[in-house]
Amino acid sequence: MRTRFSSRALAAVLAMSGLATLRAIPAGNGHEMPLDQEPTIAAAATLPAVAQEASYPNPPASSARPALTWPGLSTVTSPFGGGRHHPGVDLKGSTGDAVTAAGAGTVLLAGMAPAGYSGYGNVVLVDHGGGIATLYAHLSRVDVAMGQTVQQGQQIGAVGMTGMATGPHLHFEVRIDNKPVDPMPWLPART
Repeated sequence: MRTRFSSRALAAVLAMSGLATLRAIPAGNGHEMPLDQEPTIAAAATLPAVAQEASYPNPPASSARPALTWPGLSTVTSPFGGGRHHPGVDLKGSTGDAVTAAGAGTVLLAGMAPAGYSGYGNVVLVDHGGGIATLYAHLSRVDVAMGQTVQQGQQIGAVGMTGMATGPHLHFEVRIDNKPVDPMPWLPART
């Protein structure tokens, strides 16, 4: 069952999770795509403006990071950062391909991105504890609900091209203390 949440309820959930200062996600290149499913979350008007630069921290010590894994896809088509502000990596996929949780945690957002996040279409944001969260964007389908506990490898949605996407792919972010960081040091080497 889907439930609509007010911006006040969303702000309360974000505050409890330590992500109360979640920044708006910038629009990418492309055009707005129509959505054919009802949003799970109402727009949150209290989110602050986006930071102008993504973070580039040192790679985490292996003992300090959770054991994250690839979210069902592992071919990077657009890397983190670079000469433009890209706060995550884009992963190659076809519409409907499974998107899985990179780690166990609690779903903080599920459905149409709140106001300020419209470029990301349907999203899932998972809190892994310790200030670590992962974000999955442009989903064609969301298979989890806000507040739900998910396990690593559990399907949470499907690849799509909602929001400002010019083709089907998964935009994947790792956020540390609410700042986007390069996901690559947090993921296992590709074989």
